[in-house]
Amino acid sequence: MKNPAQALSYDLRDFTTLTPQIKFLLGIQLAILFILSILVGVMFSPKFKTQVQKQDSLEASLPLRTKTTDLSLSPEEMVMKLGETKTVALAMSGKPASAVDIILEYDPSLLQITNVQKGAAFDQEILNRLSSGKLQFSAARSTANDSAQNGVVFTFSLKTLRKADGTVIDFLKDETIAAESGINILGETNRTVIRIFD
Repeated sequence: MKNPAQALSYDLRDFTTLTPQIKFLLGIQLAILFILSILVGVMFSPKFKTQVQKQDSLEASLPLRTKTTDLSLSPEEMVMKLGETKTVALAMSGKPASAVDIILEYDPSLLQITNVQKGAAFDQEILNRLSSGKLQFSAARSTANDSAQNGVVFTFSLKTLRKADGTVIDFLKDETIAAESGINILGETNRTVIRIFD
């Protein structure tokens, strides 16, 4: 039986008889094995696991508002006289979206919406439509304007038509979108409540 020293001696002698191409391929294989062994060692080291856990916990602890776009009607509550007209604003906060498609619903027997005007949050108005009990508004940031910003998306005039203890203007959330890179990042939506008296 050969001892380790003899076996190594024979292996080295055999290695010298190999062609240069085979020697090169063996060298490449050894280098790959060496790199893989280092990577496996790093991945299973306690320090690496701790670093990954810290990164995961940091991402999980980020406030939701930094990842999503919130849309809010302002003021959130109003007490109005019958026949009175006020201005309502829809504002964007959180992560600025590059485009929005917003649908609001309201009771047209109690409220009348007119004069929908684009705000400063977007530079392109795509759709501005009023139908019975529904307001649809779409806007986007043009490719020339790469400065995303929060702020007022649009404003509208609101007139009361009949007395009511309480009525709302609310988002149709299933059809409202705040998009960034083709992904809907809509977070919270806040409606407005109106009380109408004589």
